[in-house]
Amino acid sequence: MSVITSAILELIKTEHQRCIDRNDRDYSYFHPSEFHQCVRLLAYKYYKVESTDKIKPDLQRVFDNGHHMHDRYTKYFRNIGILQGVWVCSNPLCKKEYGKEETLGVLEPKEKCENCGCENYKYKEVNFTNTEYMFSGSIDGILGMSGDFVVIDYKTMNSNSFTRLSGPLDKHIIQVTIYMWAMGIDKAILLYENKDTQRIKLFEVRRDEEMVDKILKRALTLKGIVEKSKLPKRPFKEDSPQCSSCYYKATCWKSKTAPS
Repeated sequence: MSVITSAILELIKTEHQRCIDRNDRDYSYFHPSEFHQCVRLLAYKYYKVESTDKIKPDLQRVFDNGHHMHDRYTKYFRNIGILQGVWVCSNPLCKKEYGKEETLGVLEPKEKCENCGCENYKYKEVNFTNTEYMFSGSIDGILGMSGDFVVIDYKTMNSNSFTRLSGPLDKHIIQVTIYMWAMGIDKAILLYENKDTQRIKLFEVRRDEEMVDKILKRALTLKGIVEKSKLPKRPFKEDSPQCSSCYYKATCWKSKTAPS
């Protein structure tokens, strides 16, 4: 490897590490994309306990690729004219936001900005926070279609996983169910893209009130535990597959006197 290629490689690694270090996700709330996980793991994240899960630069590139996929589909649905969201005036001296006060956001304004006359807008995803159940999330997209609304969430996977995929994964159903509940929407679409070929599969998910009730009950139970600075009981045995691959295993099983 030449001197210049080595230098460029190190610069890339440094940039990826900078992205990793600035990850400041707020774990004082439960995130829908992670709520399928072990309750004890969620509690450790809430308490900001250090884990053995260290993101490497190679994995950061995988995450970045997923973000770029989100950007592409945001562009597609924006061009089609059905993407709901918060729209920010592109004029840096204005930055007026449209749809900020609307739960579902709004379609992109067709008129010039009423403040400055700018014709261009930047898109912001719809976010929500629910303090009663301690949920906070950012929704990939809400589509407004003939007066109806649909939550859409984007996922990428490799060819092997994509070929075997015959329906939405349970963890993703839980995620979009929380989004539907938070937004008061009855339908969601999970869009899976094969990151090797860009082929896609779409699955519709209907809001299931029984699942909603189970999710909210779980959230309230966990909220009550962490607010008392306690830990949930261990839902798995130490030699279970779930614990074997968990990056909090050393902490979780360090003290056998802790809640089990």
